[in-house]
Amino acid sequence: MTNLLLVPIHLDALYLPNGMSVAEATADFSRLPYFQGRDHNPDTVNLSESILTQAFQNKNLYLKPGIHLHWALPDALTKEGKQTKERENNFPAVPNRWLVRRKSGNVDKTWVVESDYLFPTDAGYQEDSVTYPDFQFSEGGLRFRYLGRKVLLDNWPIKDDKPQYLDRLTAVGYGEPTFAAFYPNCRSVFGFHDADAKPEDKPQYDVIGWYSDPTKSYLTEFIKDFKNEFKQQFNKDATNDELLESIKQGFKWDGVKLEQDQVPPEIVCHARLTFNTSSPPPPETKDITISLVVANTGTEALSAYLATTLTTTIEDPSKKQLIENQLEALQLFETLSSQVLDIGAKFEELRHESGFNAVSAGTVWTIRLDNPLSQLDKDKSQTKLNLPPDWVYLLKKINQIQQDYDLAEAKIKSRQRQLFADWYGLFNFEVHNV
Repeated sequence: MTNLLLVPIHLDALYLPNGMSVAEATADFSRLPYFQGRDHNPDTVNLSESILTQAFQNKNLYLKPGIHLHWALPDALTKEGKQTKERENNFPAVPNRWLVRRKSGNVDKTWVVESDYLFPTDAGYQEDSVTYPDFQFSEGGLRFRYLGRKVLLDNWPIKDDKPQYLDRLTAVGYGEPTFAAFYPNCRSVFGFHDADAKPEDKPQYDVIGWYSDPTKSYLTEFIKDFKNEFKQQFNKDATNDELLESIKQGFKWDGVKLEQDQVPPEIVCHARLTFNTSSPPPPETKDITISLVVANTGTEALSAYLATTLTTTIEDPSKKQLIENQLEALQLFETLSSQVLDIGAKFEELRHESGFNAVSAGTVWTIRLDNPLSQLDKDKSQTKLNLPPDWVYLLKKINQIQQDYDLAEAKIKSRQRQLFADWYGLFNFEVHNV
């Protein structure tokens, strides 16, 4: 009989009667420039800024209607482990196979989620899978792969010609601390979407996770590392009690049983969730106070809002303007710190300047008189200047030529940026293939 260690995990469910746009994954590697039959994303620079999600502009992930499941990994498998010579990635390996069973009335349906499955480079767009960087740069120039798939138990395992899997799956994925904790990051890895289930049917979900290769279990690695370190330090083998104590301290797990020289038990994670359709009491209605601040810039709006909030706790509301100025001055500190004289006037100038954005209007040629008259006389004489028709034509022509020149210069700068982006991508590709 196989020795198993059952570890309970937490399971969350979200029911969406209709689709919903939510915050997308922290990074979308499909935005990277690459060549596969044609140039993809050719106007994107091969830098991390191009793939990271922008704050307040990230509601671009569409969750389909149905029930979405997201399970949390055991805490012991989400913490950084010890660095060893054999493993560069010192985060614990996590279960990479998950059995998802839905029982609803007389209907029983089961799937298997292969968390570490890498779709082939020619598989095309996978709507229900997350993107994952391909550090080996696959054939065809694709710089990412789609990770994770679900398969009906009746059809599993699928007989692929050459299935590819990640060498080691961890809670941080490609290095993102919130990879396993944030559903959009891992919805096909540590998550599941059931499009057919409905809460009124009171479905019950069981999720069971295990390692496809028991030798990569973190418990097995932990025991092996502890025995080696103990023998090197004390020149003797660790006792069974010392080994169990180390597991208790390292994993915070009680009830682990292990005989001397016994093969470490296989970790099996399990969670169960049952939908309760009893109607909860209606929430209490409360008056909501909305604070509205109008300003010329974001910094002014933030300063005004904070000043309003702070002045509600003090007795003198007249200090609101002073607090607002002080808060905004803190945000302009880098520029104001170098000033010695007229700091107040300089602050007002910077405050006024921050409300405008400089936009180049190009170069415009004009004709004016050059004489020693005063500025007032110059303005008067400029208004009375009558140019010959030929001069008006030439002035218009030179301004048209100047406009064409400015446009050509803008195109050159744009192509220079594109050339740098292409060169950077090619250089990065060659470095990874050395």
